Amino acid sequence: MTNSKLPFPFFSCTLMRAPGGRLLKDSIEILVAFVRDAEHEMLAVATSLQAQIDLIEKEQSESVDSAARFPALNRAVSRLVSDATILTSVSELTLLPRVKTRQNVETMMRDIATETRSKFANSEVYICCNIAPSIHVYGRTEAFKLMFKETVLALLLECEKLETIRISAKVVNKNVCLSFDTGTKDKLQKFEPWRLGKLRLHPINGEGISLAAIDAVARLNSGRLSVKSLPNRRHEYRLSFAA
Repeated sequence: MTNSKLPFPFFSCTLMRAPGGRLLKDSIEILVAFVRDAEHEMLAVATSLQAQIDLIEKEQSESVDSAARFPALNRAVSRLVSDATILTSVSELTLLPRVKTRQNVETMMRDIATETRSKFANSEVYICCNIAPSIHVYGRTEAFKLMFKETVLALLLECEKLETIRISAKVVNKNVCLSFDTGTKDKLQKFEPWRLGKLRLHPINGEGISLAAIDAVARLNSGRLSVKSLPNRRHEYRLSFAA
């Protein structure tokens, strides 16, 4: 059993099945729902961006300094770029042939830790992983890495300095279940399934389409993303996969 603290990320997950018949129909429905979320998100950001540009044009015509609006513009552009990158990644994954290659979860998480090192370098946030070396998943490495990485980064956005992101993995009745939190363990709130295709209804909407992408890729791999919303606007995440 590995139980370590690192100043950058770690994780765990399971299976991909070749679509056919009903599975093919399900896959198409999943992708349509995800595209609906991406459309809503990117349109919302573009609308906000246009509003800021209109205000800058008005201020310039009145000889008013608009420098204070540039940080908001930069955030909007960065969010659009991030959303487009995630959308491209999910699109590319759907074009790849399905495989059932055995993947070691701990090894994949060490790779992700290296890839995201720069994002954690100045955060003073730690990762505590509790993943048995025997836990494996079956499918394409790219799919699992996308889910793992985006979930860790979503949690990192909410972290304060010196906090610890805790990731655990367990196998229950041949299902792989991964939990992501900062040690809050709030028992009063419940995990709710992510409502793919209904991003506009999610109160935590505001950080792009990463959670929608995680759930879409999870569903394509016989899994689901669940989210627990805490009173302090923090969250816990859970990824579960059927064997």
